Amino acid sequence: AYCFGRLSAAVGVVTFFGMPIMFLGTLSGVVGHVFIFLYPKDPVVFGCMAALTGLTETVTGIDTLLKLESILLDLTLKEEQLLFRLHLVACTAGSSVAYLGGGALYQRGGIIAIAYFGTAVSLLACLVLILYCR
Repeated sequence: AYCFGRLSAAVGVVTFFGMPIMFLGTLSGVVGHVFIFLYPKDPVVFGCMAALTGLTETVTGIDTLLKLESILLDLTLKEEQLLFRLHLVACTAGSSVAYLGGGALYQRGGIIAIAYFGTAVSLLACLVLILYCR
């Protein structure tokens, strides 16, 4: 379900690119994690919310933003390559920390701890997008 949500989000962000779509995708993580927190034992809610949190996959939109910014800022090819490499390193590091930390967090606090943490991270991501738009 989560992978289907991620795929849908990636296609949606590319097809209907824009900050509102990216914000709605990121906000879906908040909604999904809050419902998992509220109904941690319900498998139907968990499955639906796992798909919903998959809509937070907006990396494709961020790639598009980076390309637009590199054109608007008239970056050299070397600067553009550095920008995309740093983005790749940041995404890879974030995924590694999420998988390793998520496993440890789940062992200590179960699904409730994951829901708390997921809500906090999703809210932070929404805040970052709002600040970016200002």
